[in-house]
Amino acid sequence: MPRCSFTFGQIEEILAAVHHIAPERRVAFQGRLKHFQRENFPTGQKPGKGKALKYGADHLFKMVIAMELVQSGMTPKLVVQIVEHNWSLLQTTTYLSTGSREERRAAGGDEEDWCWLIRPEAMRELTVEGIGEYDQYEAVMPAKTDDLGKYLGEGFGAATGSPWRTLVINAGSLVRGVLGVIDLKMNLASAGDIKADLMDLISDQQRAAEQAMASIDDTMKNWTPPPPKPLRERYPPAIIERAENLLANHRELLATIFPGGDVGEGVTVELSADDVRTLRDSGIMEIAAEGMFLTTIGALAVELSKEPYYG
Repeated sequence: MPRCSFTFGQIEEILAAVHHIAPERRVAFQGRLKHFQRENFPTGQKPGKGKALKYGADHLFKMVIAMELVQSGMTPKLVVQIVEHNWSLLQTTTYLSTGSREERRAAGGDEEDWCWLIRPEAMRELTVEGIGEYDQYEAVMPAKTDDLGKYLGEGFGAATGSPWRTLVINAGSLVRGVLGVIDLKMNLASAGDIKADLMDLISDQQRAAEQAMASIDDTMKNWTPPPPKPLRERYPPAIIERAENLLANHRELLATIFPGGDVGEGVTVELSADDVRTLRDSGIMEIAAEGMFLTTIGALAVELSKEPYYG
């Protein structure tokens, strides 16, 4: 059972305090936040006219991180993708950032703060690569403050952006600053309760992952793969007929290259220039800079040659 929960109005109040929003600009700020609600963020649910949604510690910090990305100029849609697709990592490092340096030292942990490194790319849709479905997975790289020089100097793997452009967010300063606003300034919830809720959420995720893996293991132990369909049921009749014609017209040549219908790796076969042209022009093989390769129809003709009818 969560120890603390927030209304959307309370989250707006917290974020307004963190970002020093002027009282007369609060309505405009609320409009920015509603962009996220239209994306069903951070709860995965669209608020309706019925019962008001309650927001937990995870939803709170999703919004906290989202607004930091908005401050860097990212669109709400891109922000949601980055936060949601990297939430497991972000949630864990958020929890690790809740303690002060002294608390971490007393617990025997690392004293350095965690940072989040992101390579923003606002013009991705204009690039040669374009926007990909998985662009924002693993878009966030966690790093200790002492290691920033290494990551900024040597770069880090990311699907988007460029190594010379990196957004760095000090997770420790951000998370503890937010906890201070909630606990000491607004008295909405204690920092201890929020930390405990985050820990519970992480533990729940770990248990769910372990149960899912155990379920997969059990399924695989009792699973017998179905026998493959006969070759002629795996392809349309027209494709089979075309492959049969290739086999009928070039049976001798195919038998020379693929004796018994086996495609052997590392086997050297001498071919005349006429043979190469025949293989290419018939569509059995294609020629590239790396060598010659069976086409799909060519591979099917080779498979058909194994059938007793063609032996």
